[in-house]
Amino acid sequence: MKVVLAKSSGFCMGVRRAMELALEAVNNRPGAIYSYGPLIHNPQALDLLRNKGLRVLQSGASDLHDLEKGTVIIRAHGVPPEERRRLEETGLDIIDATCPRVIRVQMIIKRHAEKGYTPVIWGNPDHPEVVGLLGYSEGKGLTFNKPEDVAALPDRDKVILVAQTTQNQQMWEDVVKAVTTRWPEALVFDTICGATQRRQEEARRLAREVDAMVIVGGHNSGNTTRLAAVAEEEGAKTIHVETEDELDQAWLAGVGTVGITAGASTPNWMIIRLFRALERFAQKGDPSIKGKAHRLLRNMVLSNFFVALGAGILCLAAAMLQGIEPRPAFFGVAFFYVHAMHMLNMFLDKEASQYNDPDRALFLETYRHILISSGIFSALAGLLLGLTLGWGVFSLLAFMSTLGLLYAVPLVPHSLAKRIRLRRLKDIPSSKTLFLSGGWALALSCVPALSPEGELTWSTAVVGLICFLLVFIRSAFGDIFEIQGDRIAGRETIPIIIGEAKTINLLKLVVLVLAVALTAGWAAGLLTSLALVLLVCAAYAGLHLFLFRRDQIVGGTISEAMIDANFILAGILSLLWAVFQGGMS
Repeated sequence: MKVVLAKSSGFCMGVRRAMELALEAVNNRPGAIYSYGPLIHNPQALDLLRNKGLRVLQSGASDLHDLEKGTVIIRAHGVPPEERRRLEETGLDIIDATCPRVIRVQMIIKRHAEKGYTPVIWGNPDHPEVVGLLGYSEGKGLTFNKPEDVAALPDRDKVILVAQTTQNQQMWEDVVKAVTTRWPEALVFDTICGATQRRQEEARRLAREVDAMVIVGGHNSGNTTRLAAVAEEEGAKTIHVETEDELDQAWLAGVGTVGITAGASTPNWMIIRLFRALERFAQKGDPSIKGKAHRLLRNMVLSNFFVALGAGILCLAAAMLQGIEPRPAFFGVAFFYVHAMHMLNMFLDKEASQYNDPDRALFLETYRHILISSGIFSALAGLLLGLTLGWGVFSLLAFMSTLGLLYAVPLVPHSLAKRIRLRRLKDIPSSKTLFLSGGWALALSCVPALSPEGELTWSTAVVGLICFLLVFIRSAFGDIFEIQGDRIAGRETIPIIIGEAKTINLLKLVVLVLAVALTAGWAAGLLTSLALVLLVCAAYAGLHLFLFRRDQIVGGTISEAMIDANFILAGILSLLWAVFQGGMS
């Protein structure tokens, strides 16, 4: 069974903004944090926010003045103006998380109501967005659900037509025809959100190409329900689920290709969980070589053996760049060190992994004791193997391992941490990417240089920079995929601080710097001619950025393996260079 994920699945701009504002509030603001009504229409996201301290107030509640002092967040759907005034009278700090697309509709209604027009709203009159829109109509607004309901609306002289932002675009022409037939002079505003339109159009295209469609999102989410209706209209076998637990493997029997799309209020981690569940269904018991190879690769990636393999191979390349004869011990030290540190990080950072990569979280929990044992073994094996290369290598590994162990340990008193918002090394903004890249760079460049065959020179510094840049690309790229889980955990990664678009631009610059460092290092005589061969690795990283921008990379085990494969590529190129170096020096 083939699984195809729609490109536009998951949070729309408005919902993402509301979640980010809510997570920033619960992670950083003092006092009680409330949302006025459910922030978005997704039970799992709301449960997560409740667990982090968000309290949900009922819309229209009359006892607002009895609330603890703190902050109240206005839901993404918006509220009527009179309810906002009541919130302001409480003295609570207000965060307005109303979707900007909804605010636009509110302003259209307000402006025309003041001119004497009657706003006619196409939407569900009980939906919170529509309730909020009606509040801007000065009591004149009318609502209807279907084109045939227009005839029953009361007479009015001047009307404008707007739509609930999540309505079905395919029905818009019929709605406009019904309203303009009744009121030929009506002013028409197409207020259906562009993100809603794109999701529905993509769902239609995907439904025509697959045997079955799985729609992920809250059962009370209007836009998610409409996506399911769109898929059914195209004749695809369709199921609407909130979580992967609602999937029935019998329902998937005989399905060759299944498509996945999700509503605008569906968190990324819910989509990932369902995607992984479908992948497991597809691969379960697959006796083919391809199926076995995929399961082996998955296990190697999830257990961090694949990235450790890449580190070991890259350490050999680092030695050859410095003109040092590579030794198996270099590979072993780097392999064991990176595997131990990554295993430690995985278990110390379980909260984020539950959302960033639920498949890995399940894998870690299932094989917890085996993986912890392998991490401890790797740490000891790396130190002992480092000792065979001299006290310099051993001391370096001991220092870096101690720093790794202290990464998640509280070092600042709780009272002081409240003021500076830093208690552990992991609380430093961007620390994960910078510490990880720095740790790799030190180990991979200095282990060969500190060995009996090596020597610390300017070549070591340049090789360290190259290793840092390669790992920085890998780590920052992963941070983009993990942005939602990192927000939930309160971690400030580079994409969270500067945004996804600027992170991509930063990575383009890093790829360019990598290419310059390789070329300039060779030209200055600090690196062997292998540096020119490794320009292929810079091109490989650039290719990943290009494919990501074209939505060809969506994350997951295979994507992670492809990114880490750049280290394997560096090793293969180094081996070929070593064979033919006589003609390349």
